[in-house]
Amino acid sequence: MLGRTTFIYTLIGTFSFSLWYALIAKYSTLVIDLTDDMVLASLFAGLFIGVGLGIIFNNGGTTGGVDIIARLVQRYFGWSIGKTFLIFDFFVIVLSLTYLDIREAMYTLLAVYIGARVIDSMQEGTYAGKAAMIISDHRTAIADGIHATMNRGTTRLLAKGGYSNRELEVLYVVVGRNEVNRLKTIVKQIDPHAFVTFHHVYEVGGEGFTFDENRMPLK
Repeated sequence: MLGRTTFIYTLIGTFSFSLWYALIAKYSTLVIDLTDDMVLASLFAGLFIGVGLGIIFNNGGTTGGVDIIARLVQRYFGWSIGKTFLIFDFFVIVLSLTYLDIREAMYTLLAVYIGARVIDSMQEGTYAGKAAMIISDHRTAIADGIHATMNRGTTRLLAKGGYSNRELEVLYVVVGRNEVNRLKTIVKQIDPHAFVTFHHVYEVGGEGFTFDENRMPLK
């Protein structure tokens, strides 16, 4: 249902997880006693789980557990993988109250929540960016500066001022997160009084991000 590649990566992920878990448990000499600091233990448990599973998911694999269900739910229902993990593990923790005390269950739930958030952050951040909307009387010069300096395209949106009732154009541009300061500099140099808003974009696809100018996938 998820394809041949995912099937193969799932086999690799399942056996690798079991192998490395056994080797590290048996031969690792690193011991960090966090018995008296369950908050720190929960934070790092969630962080390590989230990063590890995030890497696996970003490469199209699973570890053969609930993550298979999470991938299927994501494909057919659009839920995030982290959300599915959180729901399933919540019910597992509730059932585990037969042998866990409420304090241990709460710490475990904290670790699961952090892991789910890290997974979603890694999934959403693969091609994340920032969208900017720029209102300025010097929009043509700003657009030319963005095209020439940043090699990014812009879109002009027709708008109307709510107070002035004046017809105007709004520049819309999407840039990488590391390009925000360059964009701010260009706008400020051309029009220090420009009205600019920035919005977080969870995923960007297309030319300049996932495809080049010839519409070929970026490597």
